[in-house]
Amino acid sequence: MGDGVLGVCQGEGFSEMPRQITEIKEFLMTARRKDAKSVKIKKNPDNVKFKVRCSKYLYTLVIQVSSILVITLLSLTSEVIAFSPFHEM
Repeated sequence: MGDGVLGVCQGEGFSEMPRQITEIKEFLMTARRKDAKSVKIKKNPDNVKFKVRCSKYLYTLVIQVSSILVITLLSLTSEVIAFSPFHEM
């Protein structure tokens, strides 16, 4: 019993710890991979998180809201989602 949270997370369906991506180009390349299953965008008052679920890891790119890059990346991400293998047309 003394495993705590670690014991709970080792069950089937759980993957390893999430990975943080720091470069926009790296995130876009990850989102286009064949094992990418979904892309989620989470908006907070302070930042915007772009998350892509791949077979082994959940990759996250965090951008500060004050940055003009958020608007650009939102438009780029919508294009990536439209052409990704997990998106149905």
